[in-house]
Amino acid sequence: MNLHQLEYLQAVISCGGIRPASYNLHVSPQAVSIAIKKLEEELGTQLFIRSGNELIPTQHGVEVSQRAAIILSQCRELGQLKSELHEGISPDGHFRLYVPQLFGRGSLFEDEAYERFLEAYPDIHLDVWHQTGSSLHAVVEHGITDAALVFGRTQVNGIVFHDVRSVTMYAYWIDERVTHNSVSLNSNFISKHLFANPYCFSEVMTVFRNLPTSDLLAMRFRDISPDIDSHLAFMREGGVIFGLSNSIYKNMPEVSSGMVYLDSQKKAQLPVYFCCKQGNWGKWLQKVYWHSIENLQVLD
Repeated sequence: MNLHQLEYLQAVISCGGIRPASYNLHVSPQAVSIAIKKLEEELGTQLFIRSGNELIPTQHGVEVSQRAAIILSQCRELGQLKSELHEGISPDGHFRLYVPQLFGRGSLFEDEAYERFLEAYPDIHLDVWHQTGSSLHAVVEHGITDAALVFGRTQVNGIVFHDVRSVTMYAYWIDERVTHNSVSLNSNFISKHLFANPYCFSEVMTVFRNLPTSDLLAMRFRDISPDIDSHLAFMREGGVIFGLSNSIYKNMPEVSSGMVYLDSQKKAQLPVYFCCKQGNWGKWLQKVYWHSIENLQVLD
């Protein structure tokens, strides 16, 4: 018996089934089903009555779930105590920070930002991992990382979001007739171009929510590969790519770039948040947070 089995049991009961539990746990339904079956075998009792696609907990299932809730709660308390004893970092001196994977469309930090952190805090090793935006909240929630930088704030139990700052969105295109350094997302521009699917679609569309509904519905998106050759081929066909840097294609004079404006004055900006587990706000979390604020690229 292990804690994962107890966690999966709790999730199945609270979510009402294996499939919603697997979605909430970010694992496959097969993994949840196997864990429940092994737990039943180890306990020598049936925990659920299977009726079609439904799982109904038996009396033993309810009793085991209640005891599992106490065990998991105590484990979380021990994890919190360990974090406090080590000031928010793992005992081996590593701090794990997940940041959004932008697929070749810029970076939140310059490489020197990580070097500056190591110079300022030589006794801690900052492990930076790039992950897709949709999974960043989950890796914090399940303790895979100590903290993460995300583009959107959502309601997640046990997770808190601290404001960092907003970053300006840029557009990249190839058109010899256009040389200005800004782009206004008006009806004329939208109707003439195809857009690459943004790195974090829902968060970007939230930024665009103030555009007229007719313009939002007129925007056409396409998936493109992250390599530079695919980017150039897409732009040569008249496509527009959104990113977070004005220097991605700086050695390619054919590519134009410009800040994205929602109207004549309002820039398109993505808010960045630093998220971590609730109550886990030790010294090192605060230092990484402030380092993120000070070193986030400001390109406008």
